[in-house]
Amino acid sequence: MRPDGLQTIGAVRGYLDGVARAGMPPEQRSEVRAALKLLANAQLELSELAGLLRTESAELLALCAGTAALTGVQEPEQRAPELDATLPELQEHHAHARRASAQAILALQLQARDGSGPALDLLDRFYVALGRHAERRLPWQSVFPVPTLEQGASR
Repeated sequence: MRPDGLQTIGAVRGYLDGVARAGMPPEQRSEVRAALKLLANAQLELSELAGLLRTESAELLALCAGTAALTGVQEPEQRAPELDATLPELQEHHAHARRASAQAILALQLQARDGSGPALDLLDRFYVALGRHAERRLPWQSVFPVPTLEQGASR
């Protein structure tokens, strides 16, 4: 049976880790450790990205629909990707949701200039959602390991 992409990355990581520990000169070990970190990040990202893209796109498009009702901005196309969509197709759908969100946020900012009302509430919901989206990517986008609540991180 042929391994899938994530298993292949894991096998390459295991091989490189073994090579780095087996008498490699110190100046090369740090380069191999950096490559191992990149592979670990790619493996984690690939294992989680499809689900994140689906969830985030749906959330953003739902917020855009609320914005359309409130501001009169045209509601974006609410097409959902196919269940068997490829990662590039999911990324394109996510880009569509992000473009629509940028337009919705601008319309809400213009409407919420007085600092109160439903436009400001919806704008806050967008910002919270975008913050959550960024936080979900921290494990593979940060240079240093991200502490979790179990590890004693305070939030």
